Amino acid sequence: MKEAKLTIGIISIVLSLIIFLQSGISFIYYSGGLFGYIISFCFLIAGIIGIVTHKSNEKNGSYIAAVIFAIGTFVGFFYAGDFFIFKLWALVSSVFGIVFYMTSSTRQQFNIKDIISISGFAIVIFMFYIFTNY
Repeated sequence: MKEAKLTIGIISIVLSLIIFLQSGISFIYYSGGLFGYIISFCFLIAGIIGIVTHKSNEKNGSYIAAVIFAIGTFVGFFYAGDFFIFKLWALVSSVFGIVFYMTSSTRQQFNIKDIISISGFAIVIFMFYIFTNY
């Protein structure tokens, strides 16, 4: 799972730049783009922590990254307002956070079925949230 932490760390840093640009565009036209900056910052910090601690056997780095992704998820779902794209980034943040939490577990071996089932569960929750609020 060290490769997963490194890969997700790199992807989240790249996504933080994309989210930052989207937030700038939405902040010009609407006032809700401020929360996109917070989501972008969460992606950036958690990605850096994931890259720095990917070789470590300690659980602390994975827990901290998972908590930061959870903060991004919370902000994206509850404070993004009408911006669907920020809610989508919140879903991505929740999946990344779940993967980081799973890598900090005491189990040594994870297979792809575990990650797909957790990701599917997050998507179902997201779809339920979308359909009940619109």
